[in-house]
Amino acid sequence: MLAAVLTAAFSASAAEPSGYYDSCKGKSGAQLLKALEGVISSHTNVGYSGLWELYKTADVDANGKIWDMYSTKRWNPGKEQCGNYSSVGDCYNREHSLPKSWFNDAAPMYSDGFHIYPTDGKVNGQRSNYPYGECAGGTTLSASGGVKALGRLGASTFPGYSGTVFEPDDEYKGDFARSYFYMAACYNSRISSWNSDMLAGNAFPVFTDWAKNLLMKWHQEDPVSDKERARNEAVYDEQHNRNPFIDHPDLADHIWGSQSSAGWGSTVTVKDPAFTSPVAGTTVDFGTVAVGRKASVTINVRGTDFTQAVSVSASGTGFSVTPASLTAAAVNGGTSVSVALTPAAPGSCRGTLTLSSGKATVSVTLTGEAVAGLTALQPANVTQTSFTACWLHDASSASASYKLNVMHDGSLLAGYPKDVKATDEAYNVTGLEPSTTYTYYLTDGATRTNTITAVTRGETPELYLEPGNDLVFSTSPGVASAPITVFVDAYNVDGDITVSVSSPFEVSLDKKSWASTVTLGEDDGQLYLRLNGQTPGVYHTALRAQAEGCYNDDLEAEGVIESQEPVKESFEKDANFGYQGVRCQGDAARWDFSGAGVFGDSREVRTGHQGVRFNASEGGSVTMSEPFAGGVAEVTYHTRQWDEGAARVVLEYSLDGGASWTEAASAVPGKEWTATTARINAPGAVSLRLIKTEGARVGLDDIEITPMQAKVEIPEAVSGWDATAYGEAIVINNCGLMRSLAVYDLDGRCLWRATVPEGTTVIPMVRGHYVVVSGDESRRVVVR
Repeated sequence: MLAAVLTAAFSASAAEPSGYYDSCKGKSGAQLLKALEGVISSHTNVGYSGLWELYKTADVDANGKIWDMYSTKRWNPGKEQCGNYSSVGDCYNREHSLPKSWFNDAAPMYSDGFHIYPTDGKVNGQRSNYPYGECAGGTTLSASGGVKALGRLGASTFPGYSGTVFEPDDEYKGDFARSYFYMAACYNSRISSWNSDMLAGNAFPVFTDWAKNLLMKWHQEDPVSDKERARNEAVYDEQHNRNPFIDHPDLADHIWGSQSSAGWGSTVTVKDPAFTSPVAGTTVDFGTVAVGRKASVTINVRGTDFTQAVSVSASGTGFSVTPASLTAAAVNGGTSVSVALTPAAPGSCRGTLTLSSGKATVSVTLTGEAVAGLTALQPANVTQTSFTACWLHDASSASASYKLNVMHDGSLLAGYPKDVKATDEAYNVTGLEPSTTYTYYLTDGATRTNTITAVTRGETPELYLEPGNDLVFSTSPGVASAPITVFVDAYNVDGDITVSVSSPFEVSLDKKSWASTVTLGEDDGQLYLRLNGQTPGVYHTALRAQAEGCYNDDLEAEGVIESQEPVKESFEKDANFGYQGVRCQGDAARWDFSGAGVFGDSREVRTGHQGVRFNASEGGSVTMSEPFAGGVAEVTYHTRQWDEGAARVVLEYSLDGGASWTEAASAVPGKEWTATTARINAPGAVSLRLIKTEGARVGLDDIEITPMQAKVEIPEAVSGWDATAYGEAIVINNCGLMRSLAVYDLDGRCLWRATVPEGTTVIPMVRGHYVVVSGDESRRVVVR
């Protein structure tokens, strides 16, 4: 039913415009990728916050719920967005399938809906910024409240890469591959500077060999779905560009595949058949197999453009495969074969699986280890507190049970040895300690097996950032915004934590030293974030927190650096007057004149009908009679010679009502009008004055005063006292008189209350989150 609904929705919407990809026809490889950039790179940026609205049309199922590709949950649009989370199924957030740290949070990639999906927050956190890949035996997060996590994290088992990867669910692998192809095309002129183990650092082929092979495999094995087609249309409606690899999946083959030397869309090309799965050179290991027993492995087979049957064979002693032949249609659509190992004698087993049809051939190496008699095997299902002990039973033995011995530091665990059923071949060992080494073996009368080592998993390190306020900033060019506190919560983390942001955001531990990265020691529980840049614009950043074994970039900040419209003073409001000292009402302010006046001669008028002329004496001035409220970011004034001869006009400002003045700029007028600009960035009430300090008569006109965007004073710490964490304690620093303080946990329980004297008070506390309260003031403290 869902597929029918999505198909109907897609059919009713507008498909690609006529001729949309005409400029790409006849091209292949790098030229085709560059041509696609010309078609789709220009698009509307919906904005990072706009993605929430986009998801309401682009990522909903037939019931109007948000479709999640990282879990089985279907979310209520706009009602279950992350904040904080602790389990799978808590909330959904915005997942950059191509992690934003790879392109340093730059726009417009940061908010491009074609690669940013709504996903479960907890699974998103597990994925972190690891590459996509395949990891047989990787870890999938535990289900919670009936919601299952999709995908797993572990060491890559895909040929060509051995690092940590996140493997998405099979149903969505093609979706993500085509998102990556889109990014390679849309941002082809930029992608060479991005940084990732999946990227080659060039404009073509863009991807490293292993990543290209992986993405092409996923692209072939998981074809375009109705979900993708409907999403392509919804994003097109908002961004006004398309994903070409959803419209025309064969484009990928003409860029990275077997047709990369054939022009796309120009002629009908007879394609050679090719296998996309299994991957050539892959090794399938059967593990340990008992002599005389049969072990089987299913291997997926898929290819493209097959017209003839595919023959299937397995070589090597003890190996076999069924069926021996596959139809072309089955291979093109995806099928599988079953490979078996039945060893006749102990020892290493090695063979080859071969599939071939015409020019297409692929081979897979088969390995295994045959053993005779009772044998202990490597543990399975290893957790922090348990593992499954495994063995192969001896079919020739009459014993119905064995003794399982589990040891630590040379001693048997309490309750061991245990009687285990021989044919079960597995027993779950529980009640263990994290990060601990155990050994086990089995006995059958006088027969003892080999000894196996099992190491339980360590406690999972977790790292979270929590803002004290919404991370939305507003300021003016060259003016630092007021900082916002960000709390750092770490669990099971050893060593320092680094937090980095993208320019023009800055972070600090003390509100004195600011940089793009800070390092938090074990006693640091918070940092400060601000926006500080020269160029107007809208900016965003992820706060990237990293420690050994964990990474978190869920927390986002947004900000705008905006120049206010300047207030213009042209001295047109009052009638002109001579050099006598008077007070004049100008267009922007009231001014006091001394040794200067307002006249209508062309030599002092730049715009309008009037301007200021300084007389020939030194010290003539034009001074604001009342301060300019709200702060001054920048002042521009225009001067020119009135007489022949050099002169100088100085701009000064005062923050104390004219008691003292600071020079901001100095202008030496020429024969033509010259603009002089001074960046003042002074908050509060600011007075301005212009003084002709030397020289002949001078014309002055068109003073432009740019107000401050916002109040920017940096707030001081809570007055009189502060609370911080140090080791396993809360440290109170009281700078004033006796003060009543209380410490609460996050459940509101009062854990400690006392009146503290001036100085330092140390309160021992176990690891956790606390709130220290004094009257109406409070401080949050994290003991790590």
